[in-house]
Amino acid sequence: MNTAELIYEKAKQLPEPAANQVLDFISFIEQKEAKNKQASAQNTDIMTHLQTSMKKNHRLGELLAK
Repeated sequence: MNTAELIYEKAKQLPEPAANQVLDFISFIEQKEAKNKQASAQNTDIMTHLQTSMKKNHRLGELLAK
C-alpha cells in the first residue's frame, strides 16, 4: 500500500471534523510546496542572470585589457 492509499484508509476512519482538519492540512502543504517551487524558479532565474552578467563582464575585461 502506498502512502496516499494509507492516508485514505486512515482518513476514512476519522470523524468528519477530524477528516476536515486533515484536508486543511493537506491544502496547507500544497500551498507551501507551490511557494517553494516559485521561489526555486526565481532563484534559478537570478542565478542565470548573474552567470550571464559575469560572462559579459569577463569578456569586457578581456577587450579592455588588449
